[in-house]
Amino acid sequence: MTRQDIIGTAFRVWGRQAYKSTSLTDVARELGVSKPALYRHFKNKEALVDALSESFFNRYAAFIKPAYEKALSALPNETECLYIMTTAIAEYYIRNVYDFVFSVVKAFDKKNNAALLARGVDFSVFVRARDRLVYPSDVQLVMATVIFIVAHFHKRNFQTGETPTEEKIEKICRFIVRRIKFGMELDRETVEKIKNMDYEKLERRVAETIDFSENESKEKNLLDAVGAAIAEVGPWKVSMDLAARKSGLSKSGLYCYFAGKDDMLDRFFTTEFNRLVIATERGKALSDEPVEQFYLIIAAMAEYLRSRPDILATVNWLKTQTDEFMINWRRANGAEYDPEETFRNPRFSALFSDIFSKMPTQNAGKMQDILFPNIVPFLVVNILMSRGGGPDDAPHFRVLFKFLTMGIDGGIPTESCSSSQGRESVCVGCESDLREFENPRRESGTIK
Repeated sequence: MTRQDIIGTAFRVWGRQAYKSTSLTDVARELGVSKPALYRHFKNKEALVDALSESFFNRYAAFIKPAYEKALSALPNETECLYIMTTAIAEYYIRNVYDFVFSVVKAFDKKNNAALLARGVDFSVFVRARDRLVYPSDVQLVMATVIFIVAHFHKRNFQTGETPTEEKIEKICRFIVRRIKFGMELDRETVEKIKNMDYEKLERRVAETIDFSENESKEKNLLDAVGAAIAEVGPWKVSMDLAARKSGLSKSGLYCYFAGKDDMLDRFFTTEFNRLVIATERGKALSDEPVEQFYLIIAAMAEYLRSRPDILATVNWLKTQTDEFMINWRRANGAEYDPEETFRNPRFSALFSDIFSKMPTQNAGKMQDILFPNIVPFLVVNILMSRGGGPDDAPHFRVLFKFLTMGIDGGIPTESCSSSQGRESVCVGCESDLREFENPRRESGTIK
């Protein structure tokens, strides 16, 4: 057993459970050795985690370095640089699922830039003048979109245990870049409506019309206490003891309301998700115009989460640990959590389906299935947590809305699209790519 054997096993074992647990016992069991045997290579668990970080950044920087050099040669066209780097990063994450999980859970912090700088990669040289003035920046929105789509891809395909084919990798990268470039691929008339919308008026409607406060009730106060407990330590570490202390009840008193931790989490997330759906339904109802309805959903969602900071914190725990907005905590017969068992509220999906049916898009049918509705709360939470959710955040959601609908290039695609690595295809285009992506066919245990 070598040091590298231990590092590789830790990536695999801890990554399978999204680092909810980082037990050396699990690593030792996977290797078939005793726990003390690991200490001959690493003095403690923290040393092993540091080694994982070093290993990840070495591989990551080495993979994206050729694209980085190519992007440097494309300067001063910073937009083209962004597409080149997006393709390289997406490709790396598609090829390396455990590195992807590690980077999302463990490596996305301020040390990220320093680690890449030490390896000769400086993303700051590609920051556009617009990104220095506008929040959220294109870079933040692009990276969040890459994370969401790649996570969705791995969720759909990883259970087969198969390595994605070169063709599939190319298709997903092309799909990601096209979504970032053109958003929903709207027609010119709809693009002009979006550019000329009275955003302040719509935001005032949400603020003045929807009452986000609720009548006090014992159940609401109790669930708020559960939310405060989850916000403090996260959904996986929260305990009935902590929830009881937050609620002012004894632990035995809490059992009068919940059968156990799983029931408590189930009730909490189900109730909060329904409240969020109600808020967004009220927002949508403030207009009959589809593009306005889309923005009103975003504005109402942001206002609701801003009004409930503990709920926002719990949602952020889930956002950083999983690829879905909400988790269904029901575990049948005590089975382990299955990421496919995701809580999906049909009312929330319905909010978007009739909007998109009225908005002329080239690839609406399949695109909305993968990107909406879950990417909307994912990005809303990303912005709120980055900025603290202050009252001056409304203009930031206008930037998000324009990014989702029109992309970086203004929403009207050219005849063909490219992956920024010299590979072009006529885009009937991304629709067939997306069918392959969204509905993999399994034959003899492989994805074809």
